[in-house]
Amino acid sequence: ANFASNDDDLFMRSVIQDFSTEGENGDGTGNGVFTLNEAQAKAVGSAVLSTKKGLAGEELAEYLGNYWAKTWRHYDVNQSGSIPVLYAPSLARFLANDQQLML
Repeated sequence: ANFASNDDDLFMRSVIQDFSTEGENGDGTGNGVFTLNEAQAKAVGSAVLSTKKGLAGEELAEYLGNYWAKTWRHYDVNQSGSIPVLYAPSLARFLANDQQLML
C-alpha cells in the first residue's frame, strides 16, 4: 500500500514497480515483501547513475566495474543474493558517492 500513489516517494514507487520482486505466499499470492536481487539492484544503480551523474555507455560500464562489487557486498552482507527493497535509496547514494575508494 505504501508507495502506491502520487503522494508517495516517486523513487521508491519506481523501484518497487519497475525493478523489484514480490515474495509469494504458499498459495502463490503476493505477500507484500519486495526484494532486489543483484541484477535488479544494479539496474536501479545504473538508472540513478545515468539520471543523476549523466553516465552512459562505456563510462557507466567503467564506473560500475570500479564500484559495483564493493557496493553490493556492503548491502548484501549475509550473501543471501537479495536485499530488502527499502535499501534501494541508501544503495543508490552509496554507489553514486565518489569517495568509495576509501572502502
